[in-house]
Amino acid sequence: SHWHGYNYHTESFPVTKIDSDGKRYTDHEERDVPDPVNSKHVHNYLLPIPASNEISQSEIEFLFKNGQIDLRDYNESLLNEMQLLTRDVDKTEARVLSEKRIKELEKDACKREVFELHGCSTNATYNAAYLAYLPAFILDYTHNGKSFRNIISGVTGEVQGKVPCKETTKFFIKVVKTISAIVVGVGGAILLFLILLGSR
Repeated sequence: SHWHGYNYHTESFPVTKIDSDGKRYTDHEERDVPDPVNSKHVHNYLLPIPASNEISQSEIEFLFKNGQIDLRDYNESLLNEMQLLTRDVDKTEARVLSEKRIKELEKDACKREVFELHGCSTNATYNAAYLAYLPAFILDYTHNGKSFRNIISGVTGEVQGKVPCKETTKFFIKVVKTISAIVVGVGGAILLFLILLGSR
């Protein structure tokens, strides 16, 4: 990044003043004088860009800075046809987003180099870009002779997959859901009836 701006130094200047008797005299006044400066700032960035809209740039940068993120080369087969997070950003868009973020970071860095920044022009050179995935825990287990696989997102904690469930438990869940639907439906009907009755 090539930047330019101003640093300041203090100088004393003669100033003509008039005293209470109306006589002129010379005094000195200190003023800040700008010094034009320019230089360049160079930095290498390893910048993660979220490919999914389910995680924000600030979240991924927080994880990345604090060493809580483990990036691995992306491999579709690792997910075994189970999509952990929807990929919404392609490689081209990621490059545009990364260039925007790099310019923001460089502007902040150049501001620290000078008292008053007036301009900053950044040129980014890309060495490599690749798709990676965030931490994911894959749990394989067997229950009553049946195999089960779950994927747990290390970012959102979202769990995908099937869990073993007894037939009686399944029936109980269906009954609870049915009763809940009936209660909500009847409650809604009573509320609507009361509203209509009150409006008359």
